[in-house]
Amino acid sequence: MRHDARTMRGGMQAGRSSWWAGAAIALLCLLAATPASANPVVRFTISGASFDVLLYEDTAPNTVANFLRYMDAGEYVGTVIHRSIPGFIWQGGGFELAGDPIQAVPIPTFAPIANEFGASNIRGTIAMAKVDGDPNSATSQWFFNLADNSANLNNQNGGFTVFGEVVGAGMDVVDLVATLPTDNFSADLGPYGGNFTNTPYYVPEGGGPTALVVESISVVPVPEPAAFALALTGLLALATFRRK
Repeated sequence: MRHDARTMRGGMQAGRSSWWAGAAIALLCLLAATPASANPVVRFTISGASFDVLLYEDTAPNTVANFLRYMDAGEYVGTVIHRSIPGFIWQGGGFELAGDPIQAVPIPTFAPIANEFGASNIRGTIAMAKVDGDPNSATSQWFFNLADNSANLNNQNGGFTVFGEVVGAGMDVVDLVATLPTDNFSADLGPYGGNFTNTPYYVPEGGGPTALVVESISVVPVPEPAAFALALTGLLALATFRRK
């Protein structure tokens, strides 16, 4: 019996080593099969809170390229979340607050893009805002769907183009924005103040109503295949070590 027990322990150890080796080989094969042109992920940081969004470059390539063009030009940095309707959407990408007294200032925009409606406006997706009655009028502004808005937004103005979705635990941040109080600041912000009728804000300690500011939007780096392969080589080495 003692001999059998030792044999079982040895067999279990060998089985574990084989599992490690098999897992490493499977991951290496998965890496080799992964397309090089995976959809990009971008990270939004808004007033200190961050979340990630997977962009649908494969199904809305022109819309994603347009968004990344604004991002790369730095146009989104300093813009504010100017509209929030709990249970529906919140919106940004269009205005900064600047000057003395403070005024709403539209950011520079590129030419409008053609509508690429395809994916549905369900909860957690990001879509382009546009002018009423003109499906091909989207420029810089985007919004996040807080609920399943497909019955509404899929069926008006040519359908609103969804070009990404919040991933991971990011909806915790998106939902938190929707819980903030809103107010009508249109009379205080100059000629473009009419866009600030449902604007979310927070009140820092010792301060007054403060807008949510986009601090950055940037592409999340994806591990280089070579680095991933190196990690897998280490895993294989560990499997060999455990086998000894």
